[in-house]
Amino acid sequence: MANLGYVGLGVMGGRMVDRLMAKGHTVTGTNRTKSKAQWLLDKGMKWADTPRGVAESSDVVFSMVTDSSALEAIANVVLEPGASKKTETRYVAITRKTEGKDHEISLGQYGHFRGHLLEGGLGGAPKVVNPPGADPIHHEYQQGRTAKMTYNDADQNWSWENSNYMLGKFTVNSVQYEKYTAGLAQKMAGPKEPKPDDKQ
Repeated sequence: MANLGYVGLGVMGGRMVDRLMAKGHTVTGTNRTKSKAQWLLDKGMKWADTPRGVAESSDVVFSMVTDSSALEAIANVVLEPGASKKTETRYVAITRKTEGKDHEISLGQYGHFRGHLLEGGLGGAPKVVNPPGADPIHHEYQQGRTAKMTYNDADQNWSWENSNYMLGKFTVNSVQYEKYTAGLAQKMAGPKEPKPDDKQ
């Protein structure tokens, strides 16, 4: 089994870590608010105080964060020379092909995904609209089945077949996206403490 790292344990990242551990993988994770990851710690996830700590403990690091600035902040410490003896920067071509209901994604020579959408979906409906816990940017998902997914890097040799996946449909314009990110940033900042001289 793999020794994995995960930075960002929100709604989506947390669920992915949960599933990875359920498959027997060892996961070291970190999150800005540790209490939000307690349910994963209770299930056996290892904790690191920083993204760099995650990198030092893992063979492969995944991240699921709110925006590009957060991702850049992670990269500045995870990809910093000396952050991990296992770190190696590689540049690969990512290709995506959609033909009808068939999908293919390749990550250079390291990974490949092939799948297809299902008639009727997994639960009787071909599309899932506004599912609970989904972000408001992806309002609609189509259900699919993985034909083959492989990943070969960092001493890993993964190969999965017949797993489920959901294809997200981006249905938000730039104005809606700006409102969403502004609201999300406000939530992430948390409630402001009232000043002593503020009237109650």
